[in-house]
Amino acid sequence: MARVLVRLGLVLSVLAAFVLAPAQDMTQDQKQAVLNALGDVVMHEAYVPGVDFSKWPDLLERHKAQIDLATDVRSFGRVVNQALRDFGFSHIRLASPRATSLRGQTSTVGAGASVVPTPDGLEVRRLIEHGPARDLGLEVGDVITKIDGEKPTSVGDLDGEEGAKKSIEIKKKSGEVKTVELEIKRFSTVTEETISWPEPDTAVIRINTFSAGYGRTNVEDLMDEAAKAKYLVVDLRSNGGGSIFNLMHFLSVVLPNRTDIGTFISRRTAD
Repeated sequence: MARVLVRLGLVLSVLAAFVLAPAQDMTQDQKQAVLNALGDVVMHEAYVPGVDFSKWPDLLERHKAQIDLATDVRSFGRVVNQALRDFGFSHIRLASPRATSLRGQTSTVGAGASVVPTPDGLEVRRLIEHGPARDLGLEVGDVITKIDGEKPTSVGDLDGEEGAKKSIEIKKKSGEVKTVELEIKRFSTVTEETISWPEPDTAVIRINTFSAGYGRTNVEDLMDEAAKAKYLVVDLRSNGGGSIFNLMHFLSVVLPNRTDIGTFISRRTAD
């Protein structure tokens, strides 16, 4: 019987005794509390074959200057996750309380745009498919130069309560400058699974998540369509994992019944 080893992404959400909004400032004490909790998990519980987690303090020291400069949840998380990537794998990361809660939801409130500060304002790096920003015609590469008449300096300047309206001035990649009204709305964060046919005998099924939003009925329909293919490619790029039950469902429509698909190995099991 074929053996398929499945490695799932492990998301470590290290929460101190406080809950912070994504753009809220963090004190040095708060950052140290999170680092202490993360260090306890990494050095005593995490396990990856061949990885020496005792090097964690050394990796943190290497990134100390950037950690000290990080002033909010987003920037702090980016720096800490870069330190984690120095171990040479990608399936352990620090997630903010808000990011963790969103994994179990299929909608959120916001502008639907991921932005980064630049000298000219906020540059749009990513747009959510069903978000208000995309509906307004914003594009990746656009720069938000003003929000309600003021130059934005923080990613949090684009946040707001549901129903809030903001006048935003946008400099397009073409150089055109335009002003639009952006309403902060609740929108779906679900990106449905898709199928494409790069060759007549090759089907590519794209699955964006195994968390909330994974569509079992849609996956089954796509697999029925793909049944005529000679080759099947499963595209899991940027899929952050999720529910083991959703993964098991997907494997049930791909593999023969009772196929051995592997197991999790903890540090205790390895020892």
